[in-house]
Amino acid sequence: MHTPSDHAEGFTARGSLGYLLRRAQKLMSQQAEQLFAGHDLTLSQWIVLELIDEGAVATPGDAARVLGHNTGATTRLLDQLEGQALLTRRRDTGDRRQVGLALTPAGQDIAKAWKGQMAGFMQDLLSAFSPAEVETLVGLIGRLVDRLEARDSS
Repeated sequence: MHTPSDHAEGFTARGSLGYLLRRAQKLMSQQAEQLFAGHDLTLSQWIVLELIDEGAVATPGDAARVLGHNTGATTRLLDQLEGQALLTRRRDTGDRRQVGLALTPAGQDIAKAWKGQMAGFMQDLLSAFSPAEVETLVGLIGRLVDRLEARDSS
């Protein structure tokens, strides 16, 4: 029978998958956020717009979960986007407690315009990898996310 100490041999925090993924995410976010400097949009705001446009986010709760923000921070972010006339909140007629999010035409335009910018950023970031390596990397991380989401109890 294996004990936890059996797996500790050779383990280092800086070489662990968790550390490397967190460090990569932090560096990517910082560099992507620089693209938005001087514009009336932040990376987090664009992510919400894009995910609404893709149909992956439909409610404020969805947005909070995807961004890892608390409800207060998400509400402020959505207020800002609504104030810029980029999205609307719609109460469900059957259950007024439910609020749906929808992009305005201006929100759709902004999401599309920045999608090209972000695709270029990612293309540049991954230019040291072959197309096959990128496909493998994205596929493996996608499977890891799926596994983690299936185990998530929150």
